Amino acid sequence: MKHLFFIFLLSLCVSCEYFQSKQQTGTVIAEAEGSTLYLSDIENIFYPGITPEDSLELLKNYVYNWTCKCVMATKAEQMLSKQQLNVAKEVNEYRMSLLAYRYEIYYVQQKLDTIVSNEELLKYYEKNTPAQTAPTSSNYVKIVYMQVKQSANELNKLRIALLENKDRQYLDSLCLIMNVQPDYKGNQWLDIDEIPRTLPFSKEQCNYALKNNISMLEEKIGVNAYFLGIREIKKKTEYPPIAQLREQYYNTIINQRRIELLKNMEKNAYNDALDNQRLKIYIDE
Repeated sequence: MKHLFFIFLLSLCVSCEYFQSKQQTGTVIAEAEGSTLYLSDIENIFYPGITPEDSLELLKNYVYNWTCKCVMATKAEQMLSKQQLNVAKEVNEYRMSLLAYRYEIYYVQQKLDTIVSNEELLKYYEKNTPAQTAPTSSNYVKIVYMQVKQSANELNKLRIALLENKDRQYLDSLCLIMNVQPDYKGNQWLDIDEIPRTLPFSKEQCNYALKNNISMLEEKIGVNAYFLGIREIKKKTEYPPIAQLREQYYNTIINQRRIELLKNMEKNAYNDALDNQRLKIYIDE
């Protein structure tokens, strides 16, 4: 504990770049149930610009969660049956999901066309903008969106953070501990009607949340849970001009392209495996 306390005090005096020093890779941060957490294991939890005080708080939270996991895993090994301890299937499913997710990110980075012409933006604007002679009242929101495994630790803490609309620093730190990537959609004002077109939430869900002042939506699909946090709300009595919507429409068009790109990639990979007999399905039509 004295050694750990020294590390904590040290974090108050130095920036996170210090934690990334190669000379510190052998430093022990914590030990629990025969497992050891080294400084080199937690280098990536610190983000650029984090203050020494926030580094300390983030480090404390990470170490606490890590030690709890070690203790609970040991307790499970002592108390559960062999059948209950057999997690090979779940681990393999998680591995496949994680690899597929990482490949999707790689594929999108390599293949996604991010150039949107003025003509395409204007066409989208004309298709999705109500007549200027009939202005309507619209709700605009700033949101945060994330995809999380339903089995993830700290899931309830995430729900509470979104419901209480915790500040971004707290939310980022929590997501970092959970290994979740929050998407703030560029911190831009979004038309509430755009959300159902790109995210797994219905128009009815969004309108109900706004009407009842609910700042968090959750949708469960398969093994994943999808969260939408409503950070800010404002109303407008007229539709913004295209110049104001340019970035919003650009992001929407790019996201639609991304979804279509991934659908085609998955379909082509599936068909290729089927054609080359790397995939066989033994179900009668």
